[in-house]
Amino acid sequence: MNVNGKTSPRSLPRSVDELLDREQQLAIEHITESVQRLGDVAWRTADLRGRTRRHPWLATGLAGLAGYFGAPWLLRSLGRALTSFSGGAGVTAMPKVVFATLRFVRGRR
Repeated sequence: MNVNGKTSPRSLPRSVDELLDREQQLAIEHITESVQRLGDVAWRTADLRGRTRRHPWLATGLAGLAGYFGAPWLLRSLGRALTSFSGGAGVTAMPKVVFATLRFVRGRR
């Protein structure tokens, strides 16, 4: 009998080995369920499409912030890469708009 006075649906183990086998099986089942739940939660958390559909303004704002702060870094990296690959002549080969943007970013440092 358990605390509530009801009998358990499982019978009592006949030996210690049977008890340990039963407990091992229960532990494996519980761990499997926990890992499956964790995978479901991770999948829902990483689902950007669903989050974007639920919060379109937040997604738009975050994309704008990422572009605002990421563009100068990207343009600086692009300028350095082109300069290093072409021996210094790569900056003059870039389009005029990108070159003007690089000048603006360098002036802000």
